[in-house]
Amino acid sequence: MSIVEAKKEGIIRLIGNVLLLISFTISPFFFYEFLRAAIDLYIFFICILIGWFLFLVLIKLEIKLVRDNSKKLSFMVIAYTIIIIILGLFSPKEITIIMNWILIIVNCIFLLMCWHFSLSIYKRKKFIFLTCFLIVQVCYFIILLLGGTIYKHLILLLILMLLTITGTLSIIFAEMSMKKKELLNYI
Repeated sequence: MSIVEAKKEGIIRLIGNVLLLISFTISPFFFYEFLRAAIDLYIFFICILIGWFLFLVLIKLEIKLVRDNSKKLSFMVIAYTIIIIILGLFSPKEITIIMNWILIIVNCIFLLMCWHFSLSIYKRKKFIFLTCFLIVQVCYFIILLLGGTIYKHLILLLILMLLTITGTLSIIFAEMSMKKKELLNYI
């Protein structure tokens, strides 16, 4: 595979990956508008995101200790998330706020996983990437139905959706172009 031939596509893939990371990074600020009335749930939300982000970044860095114990660490992060969600369920808030909160958590976790698997050349991980993307879009849609009656919420969700879709499509189109030129083969 010629590196020079795939330079443009590689840059487009990287831009798509960065757009997904930007979408994840600004999500907590945008979702603050949805959870403004439930600051305790928002704090739980941030704690969950920090745990998942650190876990996936450590895996991406391929540190031997993390790589060797990735199953144990993933179990710990999932257990940590479940415990915080259970704590959040005891919050005396309306059911729609609780449902929105859970959907926002699911959305951001899958968005982070989408970012993590986006540049993989393994078929199985590419399938996970596309599945995560679809779950993120469904969550955006449901959040929009539950809490999108406020115009500001609608605009914020559409911005996040646009960033996520643009990032994912740029990765997909760049990879399709590379496959067409026989510069990329999934393993």
